[in-house]
Parts: sequence; C-alpha cells; structure tokens
Amino acid sequence: MDTEPLLSSKNNRYMVTIFGNIRISDEYGLEHLKDCCISLRGISDNWVINVRGALREPAIAFLKEEIGDHLILFELLNDSRGWIPNSRDMLTAVRYDHLFILNEDCINIAGTKVLNGALDEMQKHDADFMTHSWWMDGRLREGIDILELTYGTYVDTAYVTKDKWEALRAGGYPYHLVSFCGVLKKDFFIRLLAMDEHKLPLFLTQWLYKSMNFLRRHGFSMNKSYMYDSLNKALFYKLRRFTKEAPFDLEKGPRRTDILPIKISYPKQELLALIDDDLKGIGVDGYQLIKRGLYPTRNTFWVENADERARDEVLKQVSDELEVLCEELPRGVCYGGAYYQDSVRTYKMLQEMVFVQSGRVIFKSGDSSCMVRAGEKITYYPNIPYTIEATEDAIIIVVRETTGKKIKYLTSSCKFFVLPNSTDSAG
Repeated sequence: MDTEPLLSSKNNRYMVTIFGNIRISDEYGLEHLKDCCISLRGISDNWVINVRGALREPAIAFLKEEIGDHLILFELLNDSRGWIPNSRDMLTAVRYDHLFILNEDCINIAGTKVLNGALDEMQKHDADFMTHSWWMDGRLREGIDILELTYGTYVDTAYVTKDKWEALRAGGYPYHLVSFCGVLKKDFFIRLLAMDEHKLPLFLTQWLYKSMNFLRRHGFSMNKSYMYDSLNKALFYKLRRFTKEAPFDLEKGPRRTDILPIKISYPKQELLALIDDDLKGIGVDGYQLIKRGLYPTRNTFWVENADERARDEVLKQVSDELEVLCEELPRGVCYGGAYYQDSVRTYKMLQEMVFVQSGRVIFKSGDSSCMVRAGEKITYYPNIPYTIEATEDAIIIVVRETTGKKIKYLTSSCKFFVLPNSTDSAG
C-alpha cells in the first residue's frame, strides 16, 4: 500500500535519500565525486553511501567532511556478492520514499532551488521514476505530449502504459525507460532489484555476441541489438550484459516494456549533466560539461614560480604529444581561445601551461582572473574559454597537449589578437 512521501519537519518539503553504491578507483573519479557532492548541497539530509575501489579511503574522508552527520556509510566491500545484494542491505538505512541515485560523474547545474522543486513535484505526482540527466538539448522531452501529461512547474508526469510508450517510440524516441541517472521510488527500486537478482552467467551473452559476429562475417545480415533484445525477451530477460558487480543491467532500455505501466516525471529543464560523456549512440555531440566549457568547477587554474631551471625541466619532458610555442606578446595583445579533445568520452582532460619569460600578463577564465609575472607559470584547462593579455611587453612560452590528438576549437583557433579595450593595470 502506497504511503504519503515523508515531509521534512525542518523545511516542509518532500525529501529524498541520496543513495550511492559506487566505485572510486582513480584521482579522476575522486575529483568528480567531490564536485558532484558539492553540487548537491541542500538536497538531502539522508545520504546512504557504500564506497569501493582503490581510492575508497580518501573518498570516505571527503564524504565525512562534506556531509557530516547526514552521512550513513556502509562497508560492503565483497563485490563477489554482487551490486544488488549489497544495495539491498543498504536499504535498511533509507529514510525516505524516493532514492536519488548518486552518480559521481553528474553535476547539478540547475541549482538547489530548481532541483528541489523538481524532486518535490515528482513525489507529489507519485512518480516511480524521473531522469535527472540525459537532457540532450531538450530532446528528452521531444514528443512526450503523446503520453498525456500532468503538468507542473518543474516537471510534467505521465502514467506510461505499453501502448502509449510504443506510440512515443514510433515517432523515433530513443531514450531509456529507466536509467540510473535518475530518481526512483523506493518500492520501484526494490522491484527492479528483485527482477534482476538472478540472471544467467555473463559468458552466455558473450558467446551470443561472438556467434552473431561470426554470422555477420559470413554474410548474414542482422541487427545485433534487436536480436539480443528479442532473445532476452524469450528468456524472460535473464541475459546479463554487465558483470554482477555493476548496476547497469537494472537500467531499462526503450524495448523493456515488460516493466510498464509506471509513472514517469520529465523535467522541464536540464537538472544534472554528465561531466565527461556524450552518450555514444543516443547522445548529442558536445553534450558533456567538459565540451561545454562548464567543467572543472573548482581549481580551474593555478600559478607557480617557474625560474629558468624549472622551465627547462618541463621542456625536457616535451614529447610527441606536446606542442611548444615561444611568442612575443606586445602590450595590449592577447593570446587565447578554447579547445578540447574531441572524443565521445573524455578520460583525461587536457591542460595548457604558459611560462612568462619577461613582462607580465593577466589571465582570465570565466569570471576569474589573476596576474602572472616574469618567472611564473600558469596551468589551466583550455576547454574553458580564456585570454592571456599582456599589460606590458612580454615573452611567453606556451606548452600544449595537442599533438597527435583530435582537437576541436570553440573559437577558430587559439590565436593572438588585440582586445578593443586592453587592460593597462598592474597587479
């Protein structure tokens, strides 16, 4: 029997539990986790988290400092049990009726007020699921009026039946019914766990794909995705696409109409966005925050002393991946632009260094700026638009990680130019 979602006595709004059973294995993932959690401040007072992976300890240290008494930590480190049994154990600490699934590679870009408004409305509409990401320039909402929506300020909600969903898909709608970039009703989450806990061994799926590849090489035309989905349906959806240590089999693609009917809320604006992924096959080129110049959100540049010895040490490390430019920068002239490595998934962000040999320059990136003087170097992320302006005649050495990579420029190139109103101030 459904119960009324719990209201926080402190702020009189519906509350969610932030639920994360996550693996943090490298510094890149750790920084993503920090930025994700910082962006979710003010969203919940019930964080239920299990951290695995090589960087578990520093991740936990950050979570304790950031979340404090609102954090409930689990130590479910035996991955051989599987993601589902470990997550079921964590449900004992869940206080609210809806779970906000924590993905360390997503950041709240809508702000606390809007995100809380969307979470409130989806619960008032008694929705089973709401995606908080995959906005895709608004394509997430294309055609959804056919679902007969209940309208709200922040979200619109539909009772999605098989017939309505098939009508939406007939118009070309490609997105998942349920992804884990989202918020799930606790009872619905438990239902998904029960459906997928017992699946066939992964090697059967691997054998199936090898067989399909063999047949295609020998002239048999087939859509492997469609064939897999058809066979999986015949086997009552017991084929496994991922290892049991990962949660991704719990996500339901557009053909998984066996889970319908359910109530789905659709946000009216982008809430969270993926840091480093364009979502190959269903995404939008340039969707990830890195390509939009919106990440990193912290520590986007830093200045260090760099005498000739320090400079020479860096230049000794110049490899086939580095491009070095030494340029005179007359007073009032700028060097700047923006670019990124153009790949669907960004595994390592490019950095650029500038050594100031003589003179001084002002570096500007976003809303921040700083003075860099002779004998100093500045390191920054060039995916965020930047300028380096000489406030007096200067010589700079630019070291870029661009050689041998597919680079996309947000400007025509990174170049030298004169600003209409050049800076003439000292720091």
